Amino acid sequence: MLFSVVVGVFAGLFLASPKLIDQLPRHSVKTCSFSTRFTGVPVESGAHPKICEAITNGGELVIRVTGRLEGLRNYQNLFQTADLNAGIRIEVDETGATAFAVGDRSDLTFLAVPAAGTISPCRFRALIRVSDGRNVYFQLGRSVATGYSETLQPSCSNLVVGYGFDASRLSSGRFRADFFVFGEQRRFMSPAMERAVENEFFRSVALGVMVFCLVLVALNVTDPAVRRADADELPGN
Repeated sequence: MLFSVVVGVFAGLFLASPKLIDQLPRHSVKTCSFSTRFTGVPVESGAHPKICEAITNGGELVIRVTGRLEGLRNYQNLFQTADLNAGIRIEVDETGATAFAVGDRSDLTFLAVPAAGTISPCRFRALIRVSDGRNVYFQLGRSVATGYSETLQPSCSNLVVGYGFDASRLSSGRFRADFFVFGEQRRFMSPAMERAVENEFFRSVALGVMVFCLVLVALNVTDPAVRRADADELPGN
């Protein structure tokens, strides 16, 4: 009877564990990163699908571009992840107006988020954050702009830094582009607390198994039927 109860409890916990885990809060964890520099010569680094998967899978993509522009002209793109409108890019026009563009489900459409501020021929810092596959946060210096689309699906077939859209949009200056991809992980406490709880859990399981075995042995020894069987085997009875 006791054994059936214990087995039933463990079976119930096992069946309920997916639902219990699904109720835990989500915690953002960096899954990959990539960095590249432009020093006057465009750099092509090929396909980086994980950058775009962070958007299409509803995760989070963070892009940070820091450095210096030496001048403004018709158009210059700081980077792009695919040809034409299919990828992700930052473009700057002759006035310093800057926009972040991210491809939509169609190669002919994209979401453009113009920066609230402008870039001048000096040091700059741009930060882009795309979260939940829909929300775009674009910070240029101290100015912030946002955008939204439910159909973002960019391509990351060829990451180039220093130009984009076409070869005429060559950048001027020197800058660095950093890409960070974050995924979600279920977590309800800090990593240090998780390790402590994990260690304590295994200790508790080991202790529970030992106590359970001792209880079974005790029940077997004190079982009247067992004692009668032992007594019947004694000489003289």
